[in-house]
Amino acid sequence: MKQQVNFFLIFLFACLTSYAQDAKFSATLGYPIAVGDNFLEQYSSIIDVGAQYRFLEAGPVNIGVSGNANFFNRNNTLSTFSYKEQVILIQPRVFGELNSQILLGFRPFVGAGYSFLTSKFKAESDQTPDTSDSTGGININIGSAYDITNNFFVFVSFDYLNVSRDNPNIDNSFFNTANIIKLGAGLRF
Repeated sequence: MKQQVNFFLIFLFACLTSYAQDAKFSATLGYPIAVGDNFLEQYSSIIDVGAQYRFLEAGPVNIGVSGNANFFNRNNTLSTFSYKEQVILIQPRVFGELNSQILLGFRPFVGAGYSFLTSKFKAESDQTPDTSDSTGGININIGSAYDITNNFFVFVSFDYLNVSRDNPNIDNSFFNTANIIKLGAGLRF
């Protein structure tokens, strides 16, 4: 059984490698780091998972759609009160990518979209009810990828989020904006 799994993985990798030259799809795995003075800096980064689809090639520019899911959490204790909080950030967007031989494997990109933010609060005690909140806002993304092979690449990107809050008491840049740097790798297939 183990040999069959290994054979399948080698065959899949060979297919992806041969197809990667004209690849329209890519998948990424990264590590999001909240930077600056904003609400996300209180959380621990877990993972960023993304997918891209390029549907138009206009000379050296590829236009496509992408989606990312970011996961953050924090555990906190205030005297005798403990709680866990999780933030999930879903980021669909449209992007443009420069793909030219002159850039020697670098592919700078820029994107814009809307981010959906869901936070879940769970207390360790039965005295406090569990809560959840959803909001969203504009997302601007800029970064660059570097091709290691025809189908494997590394990337760095910067996301700026401008989150809308329904609560009029929360009206400052700490709660309404967030900056995230993402470092990761991806496969083109």
